[in-house]
Amino acid sequence: MFLKKMKKFTDLQKKIRIAIAGSFGRMGKDLIKTFSKEPRFSIELFLNKDFKIKSQIDLLKNSDQFDLLIDFTSPIGTMQNVVLCKEIKKPIIIGTTGLSQRNIRYIVQFSRYIPILISENFSFGMNLLFKFFQEYSEILNNSYQIKLTETHHKNKRDFPSGTSIKIEKILSRKKESERNFDSFFSSQKKSLHQPLDKNKKILLSSTRSHLTLSEHEVTFSRKYEKIKIRHIVQNRKVFCEGVMRSCFWIIRKKNGLYHSQEVFLGK
Repeated sequence: MFLKKMKKFTDLQKKIRIAIAGSFGRMGKDLIKTFSKEPRFSIELFLNKDFKIKSQIDLLKNSDQFDLLIDFTSPIGTMQNVVLCKEIKKPIIIGTTGLSQRNIRYIVQFSRYIPILISENFSFGMNLLFKFFQEYSEILNNSYQIKLTETHHKNKRDFPSGTSIKIEKILSRKKESERNFDSFFSSQKKSLHQPLDKNKKILLSSTRSHLTLSEHEVTFSRKYEKIKIRHIVQNRKVFCEGVMRSCFWIIRKKNGLYHSQEVFLGK
């Protein structure tokens, strides 16, 4: 028993060696800055076509150099990295957006063999809101007209964001989506617009701007009354700190599929 406790204590003192896929993206660069300042982590490998580790094959050859993989790439890249991590028995944290239902089904299957943590949003505040919406989704959905508005930086590709899709699924109680899009791309005089259908239960407005990093607002309306809940992120450091906390959490977990809500709030 004493030796087991000593081993556990020693393990806690070890640096967690990480590999980052998507290291030259905006989020990847901020992850490198954040993790480089944290003495409990060691960034060992970067997966990028312009770097030494250019592919999953290179990562496989160097699999003994890292303990877990952080993935902020593309749906195709994520699936390749999940397959790789299954082969080398390493945990993976997924922050990639735009994953399809088919992608998710495969990820669920692979989580039988390795720990996988996936999140639409790594901020503590948004995970707290996910929990709140889950607790009160039935009464909110039955009592109010709901509108979800999101604004993101101009380079974000997916319309709407994974966070908005998550909120909508929660509030619609995981039924088939009723969303209709009021989408704008406001950058350098480029725009995309589709009108809202006001007869729909949950309305969604998605905007891209060079002035905003990440903002989500949910408005609950009924006669003579409105409730507004807004979440704003002004620096990607918020997400990076959430990823770091997730690393500490997932590294000692058994095989399975986990969500960032469990990291921040427990089950």
